Amino acid sequence: MSERSPELLSLVETVELNEVGFNEISAKRAPLPDANPETADVQPSYGLSIEHTEDQFRVAVRVDVATVVGPVAVEAFAHYKALEGVPELTQALLVDYTNEVVLMVLLPYLRQAIADVTQRIFGTPLLMPVLPRGAITFGSQDTAEEQ
Repeated sequence: MSERSPELLSLVETVELNEVGFNEISAKRAPLPDANPETADVQPSYGLSIEHTEDQFRVAVRVDVATVVGPVAVEAFAHYKALEGVPELTQALLVDYTNEVVLMVLLPYLRQAIADVTQRIFGTPLLMPVLPRGAITFGSQDTAEEQ
């Protein structure tokens, strides 16, 4: 994790979380798998999208998981409103804010949605591990790297 910029520290102090929700929760059962789903290795991929205006922004984090029993996709969002004194909302600043704050807000929602939808569709929940701060980070390319 890099050192926190003055703009990031200012942003933390001058925005408030307005809403958390989902853009997508889906799983689709595939034909009968060749492998045992309980022992198959799954590698999630993560995506990020950020929309902003002068005084608000919305960050969406997506998790896609290809499993032997079928694909899973979950996208959660956090909507923030700016208070007085907010710094200029640039893409780079919002990516930093996502890495420092938004991921820790959204990961529990993503984890629960993945477990719930896979329980309903596959009969067994897929459990996303509890990840410490900094385990997933987004860069300017809107893709995540797992540490």
